[in-house]
Amino acid sequence: MTDEQLLKLEAILTNKIRDKYSNVFTGLKKAFAAFDLDKSGTLDLPEFTRFIQCYVIGVKENEIDALVRMYDYSEAGSVKNSDFLDRMLSDDAGVTIPHQYKTLMESRKNESEN
Repeated sequence: MTDEQLLKLEAILTNKIRDKYSNVFTGLKKAFAAFDLDKSGTLDLPEFTRFIQCYVIGVKENEIDALVRMYDYSEAGSVKNSDFLDRMLSDDAGVTIPHQYKTLMESRKNESEN
């Protein structure tokens, strides 16, 4: 998935969420909590998949994986509520790739080349 495709998907998600909630911060917190079944403060891959599929119809598994990597600043394989909220509420959501994601992808590329 290219950076451009990832940003397009994130823009769709961001716009749908922002359109749904008059108070985006409160709405996002409630939506995230509704899908955080184990109340851990994070969404694991199955929880995050259900969350994304609720907002973006027809999203593919590789697209969800790319979003998880983009929002998973700690590389734990899950998305923390605080990281997701920070990104969704930023003016950069759907516009620029986060620095953390770029660094992670460059690191993985370098590891695979060695």
